[in-house]
Amino acid sequence: MVENNIDYIALATKYGGYMETDRVYLENRLSTMSEAQKMRLLLPPPSVINAYFTELYQKRNPQEATSYFFGMSQAFGMFFQKPAFGIEGLSHYELFRFIRLNIDGKAYGFSYINEQEEAIIFSELPEKANQKFMLNLSQIFPQYVIFELNDEIHMKPKKFERFVNQRDLTTITSAAENETYIKFYGYNIDELIEQGGNSFSIETLMQYDPALKQFIIYQNKGVAKPKVRPKISTRSKSITSPVSRKGTNAIKKEINPVDSPTSTAIPNDSSLVKSPEFKLPEETTLF
Repeated sequence: MVENNIDYIALATKYGGYMETDRVYLENRLSTMSEAQKMRLLLPPPSVINAYFTELYQKRNPQEATSYFFGMSQAFGMFFQKPAFGIEGLSHYELFRFIRLNIDGKAYGFSYINEQEEAIIFSELPEKANQKFMLNLSQIFPQYVIFELNDEIHMKPKKFERFVNQRDLTTITSAAENETYIKFYGYNIDELIEQGGNSFSIETLMQYDPALKQFIIYQNKGVAKPKVRPKISTRSKSITSPVSRKGTNAIKKEINPVDSPTSTAIPNDSSLVKSPEFKLPEETTLF
């Protein structure tokens, strides 16, 4: 069944947990529904999305997991500028979903806000954001850079021009630069922040290199006035108006969702994640 350039059956089998044997059932159910009703029927509940995301993260890698959730966000138009705990299922938020994170015993979530694969990290309760938190977060999602924008924590993919002029700042921290950024990298978070955590930069990006097991801070060479470190925005049910949803995109990659993923330990650095929530090692102190 294809309407408005949307293949609802393909959407159902890729993201909704339906099988090809459900085709007749789906065609009959969808035939009398509006587009909004069809999308609500096909979008899985939060528990299924989070369980499958966790399984992809554990059995494959972080990139596979986020690609699945971003692809779903595109297909269902799940781009909301003000994501929050407690709003799933509310009027105007029927298609809102987010991935739950447990970081140092505290509840966080993330969801995408645009077609450029940019996401917001938000907390259930008021929490102070700092560079140590963002660097620890970068270990969970090394394919993204983590940064602060408008008192919110964001993450997105970013490519950099080649860095040159490499020099050692200490025995375990180094620096390099290109035309736009100075790159500080090393193995110790506290020392890296001391060397590269310049609050006067107009842009500070955080990342983790799993191959080298190094944390990275990118500082834009521009200069801005210092500002007080904000709190991570707390999202609550008081939010009333979502951003308009984007159009549905074509389905690009086949993924077979499962209803009950099996918890599997992640080797090496990926052991940061445990089903059904993500949790950093207990010894990690974020604040």
